[in-house]
Amino acid sequence: MKRLAIPLTLTLVFLASRAHSQEDSPEAPAWPHTAPARAIELNVGWGYNQGFGSISDSEGAIGDEAQNGTAFNFGIGYRLNPTWMIGGYSEGAFYTPDRGSVLDRTHYGASAGVQVQYHFSPFAKIDPWLGLGSGFRSYFVDSRSDGQKTLLGFDFARAQVGVAYRMSNGWAVSPVVGASFTEFFSSRAAGDSGFHSIAEPRPTTFLFAGMINRFDLGGAVVRQPSTLAQHRQQRSASAQSF
Repeated sequence: MKRLAIPLTLTLVFLASRAHSQEDSPEAPAWPHTAPARAIELNVGWGYNQGFGSISDSEGAIGDEAQNGTAFNFGIGYRLNPTWMIGGYSEGAFYTPDRGSVLDRTHYGASAGVQVQYHFSPFAKIDPWLGLGSGFRSYFVDSRSDGQKTLLGFDFARAQVGVAYRMSNGWAVSPVVGASFTEFFSSRAAGDSGFHSIAEPRPTTFLFAGMINRFDLGGAVVRQPSTLAQHRQQRSASAQSF
């Protein structure tokens, strides 16, 4: 976690100072209060990742295999409107072995699934958002002495919370924290001929904290409705109802 704290803090300080300098500068252009819609959305991120919890009585704890690591994720989706995005995600992670060195034991994992994101302030320069998803997860341990061990599981819930700082209408930088709640259902130890079901699996948790770059390609640029226009629409709808 310490490896991520310094770059994450520097990024947050940079974004805050940039926002403050733009507000104080008389020559800074006013934010247009627009948002992307009907656009292809790409998400590229990286950060701290670590698993917690017991896999099962027979498999032991996920922490017995590895410590923290670094994750890289990629997502692609469709921005339906300024508020909603639906799409898919993939993630790869490399972990520090609990014992020995990376030359003796290599720990890595991957996950992929579907997700939906909701933007609370899509027209503002600072846009908080919430993401929910679900998918599959795999975890591997390659040991020079013991061979390879593989775990397969299901991320029954993947939640992320972030605050996007919009550099432009098509690019945003966002610190993000999240958690995936996983249950491993199958494993294969070194020397096994195939996979076997894990008896009485338990839920584990993989935490993520890092940065995401979001890019919106194509589509339309939607301007925030004015308060006056909203009042007129409401009055028109009320008059038509009578």
